[in-house]
Amino acid sequence: MTNDLLDRKLERAFTHLDADRSGVIDADDIIALGSRLLTALAEPADSPRAPW
Repeated sequence: MTNDLLDRKLERAFTHLDADRSGVIDADDIIALGSRLLTALAEPADSPRAPW
């Protein structure tokens, strides 16, 4: 894999994780990821699978 392709893949992955576009991945971004996953899996927010 070329460096350019790898850089684009890493940038895309980072963009998905950095929900608030702050330039860093913090606890709020991880909670937002958990919320998006619950929604995608059709789980309610109060599900035992919820990360909080």
